[in-house]
Amino acid sequence: MRILFYLSLQVLLSSISFTTISYALSANQIAQESYNVNHSIYVKNMMIKKKGRRSILSVSRVPGKKLRITATERYLSNAYEGDIESKDLIIIRSGKLNGLGVLMTSYIDPKRSHEYLMWIPALRKVRRMAEPKEAGLGAGDIAFLEDAKLRRFHEESYELLKTQKMNLPLKMMPFSKGELGRYSKYIPYKQKSIIRGRNIHVLKSTYKKKDHWYDYRISYIDSEYFTDYKTDYYKAGKKIKEVYRHWVHLGNEPDPKSKMWYYWYSKDIETDYEMMTYVPIKNIKINQKVKKSFWTTQTLEKIKR
Repeated sequence: MRILFYLSLQVLLSSISFTTISYALSANQIAQESYNVNHSIYVKNMMIKKKGRRSILSVSRVPGKKLRITATERYLSNAYEGDIESKDLIIIRSGKLNGLGVLMTSYIDPKRSHEYLMWIPALRKVRRMAEPKEAGLGAGDIAFLEDAKLRRFHEESYELLKTQKMNLPLKMMPFSKGELGRYSKYIPYKQKSIIRGRNIHVLKSTYKKKDHWYDYRISYIDSEYFTDYKTDYYKAGKKIKEVYRHWVHLGNEPDPKSKMWYYWYSKDIETDYEMMTYVPIKNIKINQKVKKSFWTTQTLEKIKR
């Protein structure tokens, strides 16, 4: 009887036509996943505190001038409900702006502007500031600020150009011998990195408003991790800027999308202006036990110069 049952089952299965269903992601879904990874929403919080001389370092170079190096700390919290998406605290730890702090509150509602509160140590006061995209900064600095925080998902429309397996060389900012001085111990600049054999989404993101510093950008996004390795910016059909990102997995998080770029490098094609930001991997702490009151003006007012 058992043999007869299995024979009957095989005949039944052979008579059924099975169809394989493909669940391909849309351009908007890919863009949303990439946005989420880039903003580290897969962790509760992230604390990047300065340890000795090892800190987040931002370096900019104008051809013919000395490097501008700024050390900072960053404290990000995603542990919110309702309309708040995240709170992000940045503290400058070097130079003339040492002790200046900015607390940014990001809102989910696209109609609601983000809130920026700045602690000015010279005045010992907190001031509300305009959104940096409207503060007259140069396109080089804005490229980083938009990448890190400012650009909102609804500001662009998305088109998936193709998905294919490819190799992607990731550039780093070049330095001459001795140019970095004391920071040469901490900033990697001799590494050559190539992303090999990954399935990559090539995504076109077009800025909806006119008169922005770029018209559209082409991003190369990992199809599994949704890490955006490389982005080319275009204005009037001409490439004006390129950005490279090197990524690291955060802690022991099981989600493969729990990542953060630890090295960000951009170059302006027309002016040769360069900028990079390096985050020491050992300084990154995630999912710490921190009260929500940490992300308030009380912390800003306690910042020591």
